[in-house]
Amino acid sequence: SFGGITASLAPDSNGFVVINDKKGGTDVYFNIEGISGTNSADVLTGNAGSNWLRGGGGNDVLDGGGGADWVSYSNSPSGVVVNLSSGSASDGWNGLSGLLNLGGFDQLQRIENAEGSDFADSLTGDAGSNVLRGRYGDDTIDGGGGDDTGWFNGMRSDYALVFNVDGSLTVSDLREVPAIYQNSGSGGFYDGTDTLRNVEWLRFSDGVFDVRAATNRPAGYNVILGQIANNWGFENISGTAGNDWIDGLQGSDAMSGGSGNDVRRG
Repeated sequence: SFGGITASLAPDSNGFVVINDKKGGTDVYFNIEGISGTNSADVLTGNAGSNWLRGGGGNDVLDGGGGADWVSYSNSPSGVVVNLSSGSASDGWNGLSGLLNLGGFDQLQRIENAEGSDFADSLTGDAGSNVLRGRYGDDTIDGGGGDDTGWFNGMRSDYALVFNVDGSLTVSDLREVPAIYQNSGSGGFYDGTDTLRNVEWLRFSDGVFDVRAATNRPAGYNVILGQIANNWGFENISGTAGNDWIDGLQGSDAMSGGSGNDVRRG
């Protein structure tokens, strides 16, 4: 499309979703839950169900309508900043693509969940219950109020968790990043090292982890949890400069507490 589109996923009286494509054509869809916009200014509105809205470049208005709706920036060429509390987002089309003046700021309405890009993103939830998926790269995630979930693409055994003294949680993907991605800014298909706050659950491909159940630690200690299962048979776990409480969990582990007063087990 050469211009922005205005599209709603709400069906007409016949149950069809009708969208004008700005090229003089009309597209008709049935049973559609998601829509992608253009690199111009779009207005995209969901229906009563759970929808995925992806605006692309430009200054977009994204309204989820009813249901538990997602805004997705999975195709953005650089990192994004999404704040569901303020209802705003910087869409990431401002790096090399900025030469085409595609970068924009989106207005978010009735959006409950957010998906970032392949790069370093900042995702912030609102007072409700949100699911925040940073995707790849080193992301900063703050759930805000409510009962919030951080979503990761690997199994729990692929990650190490560090519960920091300041109340934040560091989730590090332990899988080796292929050389092609190491200097690209993109994490490839790997989640990198994410920093989370105000998140109650972690969703992995093989289950859900209750963050609240793991935060019972001695006062003043960083808690470092290794892999639940070590498929490679050996794991290196390093502490911080402060006081660490390190648990290697299952598998064969080599632990280094670093400086400070450290407790090691597992």
